[in-house]
Amino acid sequence: MASLSTQMKAALWSISDMQAGERAEGEAKLVAKVIRHWERRLHIKVRTVLDVPCGLGRHHGPLKKAGFDVYGVDIEPEFVGLARARNSGDGKHYVVGDMRHTGLPSGSFDAVLNLFTSFGYFDRKGNMETLREFNRLVGKGGLLILQTNTAGPAGGAAPIVFADDADPGIVRLVRNHPSGKSWIMDMELLRKDGRHYDIMAVARRRISHLPVMEVRPTLRRAGFKVLAIYSDYSMEPAKPKDRRILVVARKA
Repeated sequence: MASLSTQMKAALWSISDMQAGERAEGEAKLVAKVIRHWERRLHIKVRTVLDVPCGLGRHHGPLKKAGFDVYGVDIEPEFVGLARARNSGDGKHYVVGDMRHTGLPSGSFDAVLNLFTSFGYFDRKGNMETLREFNRLVGKGGLLILQTNTAGPAGGAAPIVFADDADPGIVRLVRNHPSGKSWIMDMELLRKDGRHYDIMAVARRRISHLPVMEVRPTLRRAGFKVLAIYSDYSMEPAKPKDRRILVVARKA
């Protein structure tokens, strides 16, 4: 995955800061609820969780408040530095690493979290390496909470377009559209000048689909047993039209 430009990173930092409020807290509370549900069902105890990639560590506070010991890995040193600053009491819990090969000790965590559509940025081999690394990182019977894109039959060819504010006067415009077995995500940074917008930077990302029908066999090959497939950030069963799902799996 090619590195983002400095300008694009700065914009994403700013946007992530805004998302670190109510949205991150809501996501973290739902994840905590999911984990507690499966603790009861499986008669296990989850204490240590690894957020990978962690970005700016925006889920750390709410997850820690829920009773978890939270760690994070991200490939971007700047993101890790900001995560350490944001969560200064647990700064040593954050390290720089590639999620395909984190370098962390095997079986170190009770659960691995891969959230905010962070899976699917590599080719087929790289995506499987990522899942197998997650399997290596959790102990016996450990959990994986994976949020990912899915190509529902109703997805069609219509692009999904949205915009959000970064620094004052800067807008990030994102256009997601299906392409074969992937989503193409085109990002532009626009600086507002009166009534006009000037393009500052552009980036393109290709994100692989993980269709619902392929979730179980794919995770099985990585050493996991799927326990549930939810509709995005919810505990409702996934529906055919869903574009994103939340998967709960256990190390086999």
